[in-house]
Amino acid sequence: MRHKLIAVSVAIMVLVATASILSAQPMRRWGGPGAGMGPGARMEAFLNLTQEQKTKLEALRKTHQEEMKGLRDKVQGLQKQLRDLRQDPKADPKKIESLIDDIFKLRATQMKAQIKHQGEVEKILTPEQKEKLTQAKQRIARVAPRFLGRPGMGMGHWGMRDRFMGFPGLMMRPRWQPRWWR
Repeated sequence: MRHKLIAVSVAIMVLVATASILSAQPMRRWGGPGAGMGPGARMEAFLNLTQEQKTKLEALRKTHQEEMKGLRDKVQGLQKQLRDLRQDPKADPKKIESLIDDIFKLRATQMKAQIKHQGEVEKILTPEQKEKLTQAKQRIARVAPRFLGRPGMGMGHWGMRDRFMGFPGLMMRPRWQPRWWR
C-alpha cells in the first residue's frame, strides 16, 4: 500500500514538473520566418517594403475595405429582399428581375473596384517587387491544385481517392496495405 502511494505521488510530481516546464517554453511557430503573423505582414517581409510603401498600402487597404464593406452590405440587403420576394407566391416577376439586375450590377462594381485596387497597389511597388510578386503568384497557381484537388472532383470518398488509395480498380486498397493481402 505504501509503495503504491509513493508511486502515485512521484507520478503526480513528474506530471506537475513536466507541465511547468512545457508552459515555460516559448511557443514554436511553424512555416519559417514570419510564421504566426498575418498574410499582410509576411508579404511585407517577402517584398522588403519600405516604411513609406507600408503606410501607403495600409491607407489604400483601409479605403478599399470600407468601399467593399458598403457594397457587400448593399448586396446582402438586396439578396434578403430577393429571398423574401421569391417566397411570396404573389410577388411581381418584374420586381424580382430588377432585384437580380441590381445585385449583379453591384457585383460588377465590386469586381471593378478590386481590379482598380490591384492596379493602385502595383503603382506603389517597384519593378523588382512586382516581378517577385508575379513569381510568387505563379508558384501558388502551380502548387494549389495539388492541395485543392482536381476541378470537378468532390471532397467525398471517390473525389479524394488518389490521396489515400491506389489507382482505381476492382479493389481499392490503401497504399500501406501489402499486395499479398488482396
